Amino acid sequence: MKNKFLAPNALAFAIYQLFAANPAWADSALGADTVLSNTLAPRAMLTSPERDARGKSLFILDLQRTPGGLLYAYPFEPPVYVPLSDDWVAHLSAEVGALHTSHPVSSAKFNERRDWSNGLLLNSYNFGVENEKSARYLEVAGGGLARDDQFMQVKYGHYNDYKVRFYYNELAQPFGGGARTFFDGAGGGNLTLRPGFGLVPGGAGRDAAGKANDALNMRRALQGVDLGLTRKKAGLESEAFINDDTSVLMRYSQERREGSRPFGGTMGFVFGMTPAGGGATNVPTGSAVETIEPTDYRTHDVLTSVRWVKDAAQANLTYTGSFFRNNIDTLTWENPYSSAGGPGVLKYGRTDLAPNNDFHNLKLELATSDLPMRGQLNGSLSIGRMTQNDAYIAPMVNTGLLVSPAISSTGAPLANPTPFTSGGAASASPILNASLWNTTDALSQKSANAKIGTWLGTLGGSIQPSDSLTVRGKVRRYAEDNSTSYTAYNPLTGQYGYVALDGGLWVNSKGYSGIYSDTTGTVASPSGNIDVLRSVFPIRYRSIPFEYRKDNYNVDADYRLARRTTLTFGYEREEYTRAHRERDRTWENRFRAALNNRDLDWATVRLSYEYGKRAGGTYNPDPYEPFIMSPAAPVPSTQGGNSGNLMAIPPHTLNDLRKFDLSDRIQRVVNARINVMLRQDMDLMLSGKVLDNSYDADFGRSLERTNSLNADWSWNLSPRTGTYAHYGFQRTRQRQANINDAVSGPYNLGNQDGAAGGANYPLANAWSQTATDKNHSVGFGLRHAFGQVTLDSNFSMLFARTGNAYTYASTAALTGATNAVLIAQAGNGMDDTLYRQNTLDTSLTFHVKKNMAWRLFHRYDRAKFADWHYDGLQNVYNNIAFLGAGPQNYSVNTVGVFFQYSMN
Repeated sequence: MKNKFLAPNALAFAIYQLFAANPAWADSALGADTVLSNTLAPRAMLTSPERDARGKSLFILDLQRTPGGLLYAYPFEPPVYVPLSDDWVAHLSAEVGALHTSHPVSSAKFNERRDWSNGLLLNSYNFGVENEKSARYLEVAGGGLARDDQFMQVKYGHYNDYKVRFYYNELAQPFGGGARTFFDGAGGGNLTLRPGFGLVPGGAGRDAAGKANDALNMRRALQGVDLGLTRKKAGLESEAFINDDTSVLMRYSQERREGSRPFGGTMGFVFGMTPAGGGATNVPTGSAVETIEPTDYRTHDVLTSVRWVKDAAQANLTYTGSFFRNNIDTLTWENPYSSAGGPGVLKYGRTDLAPNNDFHNLKLELATSDLPMRGQLNGSLSIGRMTQNDAYIAPMVNTGLLVSPAISSTGAPLANPTPFTSGGAASASPILNASLWNTTDALSQKSANAKIGTWLGTLGGSIQPSDSLTVRGKVRRYAEDNSTSYTAYNPLTGQYGYVALDGGLWVNSKGYSGIYSDTTGTVASPSGNIDVLRSVFPIRYRSIPFEYRKDNYNVDADYRLARRTTLTFGYEREEYTRAHRERDRTWENRFRAALNNRDLDWATVRLSYEYGKRAGGTYNPDPYEPFIMSPAAPVPSTQGGNSGNLMAIPPHTLNDLRKFDLSDRIQRVVNARINVMLRQDMDLMLSGKVLDNSYDADFGRSLERTNSLNADWSWNLSPRTGTYAHYGFQRTRQRQANINDAVSGPYNLGNQDGAAGGANYPLANAWSQTATDKNHSVGFGLRHAFGQVTLDSNFSMLFARTGNAYTYASTAALTGATNAVLIAQAGNGMDDTLYRQNTLDTSLTFHVKKNMAWRLFHRYDRAKFADWHYDGLQNVYNNIAFLGAGPQNYSVNTVGVFFQYSMN
């Protein structure tokens, strides 16, 4: 529940600190954060403060510019301090008012990270006192008090001695408006089917008619549900000077995330079809349900740093710790669908949620600037450790005896030349005893005991042999050492692997159960005779300890051609050494040249070009063999049955497929920017960038290209008048290709050829995709004071289009290519997805007195979405259930009336 009294309590604490002889320390919700603000109070001060006509200098009358040539805007007037008593002075400003929206809007995009609720609000407040004699001060600022986007901070200190800062902020992040579900218990770890609608765990219908009735009951049981997270973060920061050379910085923060968000759950291959009870009607072999993941997180961050500076030397020693806690361990839901094994067989689904984990890091930094040729040298050493020891859950949550559909006596890969025997009796339906898997005794170890160590070392420096030449160099090494290990072994059955999807694949898809076996039949186990099914696909039974080392070597030089014109040349080599990846090593050489020119009176020009080439060692398509059990596949006899011979299964993947982070690549980057001073008070900035990545890969990612262009114009006509306009464009294009495997048998049994055009990857199954994103952004604004009335208006528009184009060698490259409707609709891609958002924000401020004003506020928000993924989407369709939490169009007017006051 929101703490409505947080701000007054924090203020009381700060005032006590100010006047108490011995400072006290808070013991919870402490830390440091970024700039605090929200949409309605973006500056954590009065929304429309006056501009200071003096500019940034009392001696330079003209507006000043940054070293890069950009024009500074007129700064805001500083707060006015008024005498209180003795040596104390104070300042105060606040804005209070009321807000109203034209109609309620549930769209997640409209409500993300901001609170548009109707009613009164304290939009911003800023208060400070200062003792000019003792150099003590107190500042309190914030906004959106008691709303979902509130923020505040309290600063207390003694100049050049110590300072303390407390802060608190909130954010709300909704996930899709209009979501509907047939579950009760959203936000918790147990989702149950709504009672009173005929829904039962495991479903009630087995045949097509029964499943249709289940779907009807699910539609009747639908209810609205709010999906979203709230983030609340608070912290305390303290910095003190021990002496002239040494200071200590300490921080603590706590972040809470609470709420719920869309999550998935499946009980088999959703789109597979098998005969219903031996009849002609086909029903799905699995089901999928969009569930609701609960979120109840706590993250504690701590930092302690000791800093020492003396003459030309500096040293920092810093400890950082982060401790994540999840108060909900698992998510369990009642499965509303029947399985291929019949109603009530698979009653529950369960998934483990994010584990508690800890992070520690100790870092030492050293630097000196007292070297020959005006040289500088710096280095750092950082050692980190990430750990988590979450308790494992049992491999499955369902109970009873799970029966697989009958196994045929012919065909591959599960063919049996003799009748199947189950429990000593002839049977065609193997049984999985859940009691041997739904207990933690079925685990080889009870907790994760996961550890990753990190190491980072850097050494850098620079020299300046002459006034025109500066040379810099840097060496950096980062390494991760993963000592996590887990083997999926069940001591109760003597089997390797796991029960996939809580038994969903055992009853729905036979040999894809996830439990390793080279045979089909009844075998002896430590718990007695059990039924086993021959595995159809490789099973990863051990965790893979991914780890790597990254080395960077960098050298560059700046040469001054003229007083304010510099040429830069740079070279960097990056080397990766990886464990258990397709490439053990990759290396990349990058070359960079840049020109910075500020000698022109009317412009600043910056140009740069970068070229990089990445290569590496031998590419191994399957580096995971030590962690995978590859079941042997049966070789069909000439009569169509099982010959009794076994051969290795087909290859892990296409040999020529390349992962984009490991592929050979040539990268070219061009950057250009010019800042033009059209007048002393007017700027035009033009910038562009071209990024081109070409991958030496026929299959996988082959191309990535980004072009961007930006234009910004601003005119600071006077402290009372200013305007601006900008336009931005970005186009990104990616291309990738692959070959669908041949699925007869599955694959071509016994053939291990992974080459393109071979038996397993025929060229007729080849396809390629080109994705293109185009983004436009437009904005302009005007600020002008008409006597005592000030107009401030801003408009922005965002437009994005994403398109996907496909090519395929034949319809064999399409999943489900036997579906004539799919083939007819495939064409060369789906409809483009579109997003457009317009915002017009206007304030009209009437200054009653110098320190009092009324502000009328209006904001118009409009957004439109077009996404084929959600067109005609039903909450319940066949064997799939969705939340329906897709994007929603909106068109909303928001008005507000505010009163501003500042101490004068």
